[in-house]
Amino acid sequence: MWVVIAVADGSIMSITSPQKWDVLTNPATVKGTGSAFEGDVGAVFVLDHLYTDIGHAKGVPATNGKTPFTATVPYTASFHGGAQEGAVAFYRYSQADGAIAAVVMVKVLIKA
Repeated sequence: MWVVIAVADGSIMSITSPQKWDVLTNPATVKGTGSAFEGDVGAVFVLDHLYTDIGHAKGVPATNGKTPFTATVPYTASFHGGAQEGAVAFYRYSQADGAIAAVVMVKVLIKA
């Protein structure tokens, strides 16, 4: 059986924290790099074991252009008996039509 633990897009987008299999606590602090335009770098989502959105927030870029970002993501865990598998996803949206232009993800454990 194969388990994907991270997805990269080959560009300047990345999630540097959390790392694969880290345990998230609420709210989750997510750090990475992206390309900001007019102060918008994209959005970070916490996804549960079914890849359902259980929390999301906009990334806050340090500057415009290629830049580090931070997001504080409050979430509502769907499992309360310990930690569950999930993922953190960072989406970059198209400036032209608002569609998802790129995404990077990392597999994590989510604690209620």
